[in-house]
Amino acid sequence: MHTIEQLNDGRAVYLNGHRVNVADVPIFRKTLALNNQYYDLQHNHPEVHTYQENGHRYDIAFKVPRTVADLQQKHRAYQEIAQSNSGMLGRTPDFLNTGMAVLAERAAFLGQNQYTDFAANARNYAKEVKANDTSLAMRFKTHNSTVKKPSMPFRLDTRVFIPLNVIKMESSFLVPKWSIRWPQLLMTS
Repeated sequence: MHTIEQLNDGRAVYLNGHRVNVADVPIFRKTLALNNQYYDLQHNHPEVHTYQENGHRYDIAFKVPRTVADLQQKHRAYQEIAQSNSGMLGRTPDFLNTGMAVLAERAAFLGQNQYTDFAANARNYAKEVKANDTSLAMRFKTHNSTVKKPSMPFRLDTRVFIPLNVIKMESSFLVPKWSIRWPQLLMTS
C-alpha cells in the first residue's frame, strides 16, 4: 500500500497544464484510496486473495495456475476486486505481476550468454517482486512519450503539439544545439 505522502517524492506532476502537489489534489487521493482497497482485500480475505507456498503467503497474482481450482481461485479474487470498486479499478495494481510470474516460470527461453544469465535474472527479479508484494505497475510509473523524436536539425511542425521543455539552446554553433527534455507519460493502473 502507498500513502499520498509517498507519492510526493520530488517529481514534477502537471494536471491541466499546472504543476500540482499530488497530496493536494482530491482525485489523486481518491485514486490512491481505490488502489489501496485492493491491498485491503488481501488482509480481509486472505483465503481468496492470497495463496500459501513454502510456508509463506503471497498475492494471488503470483500464482501460476496449474489446476482448475487455481483458476477458480483467481477468478473469485478478481471478481471480488471488481465488485469492491464497482468495476472502476480497470487494472489492478498487480496487472503486470501476473505476467512476471509466468515469465519466471518459462524463463528458460531467455537463455544466457558469456556476460549474463538472462533466465536467472528474470527468475530472481520475479522472486524479489513476489517476496515484497511489489506492484510493478507502481514501480514503473512512467514511460517515454510516443511522440516521434525529430532528427536534427529540429524543425517545429506547427500542426503538431509536442510538449517539450527546452532546457538550453546554444547559438554559438552553426546549427543551434538544443537541450530538450522529452515528455514522460504516467501509466494507468
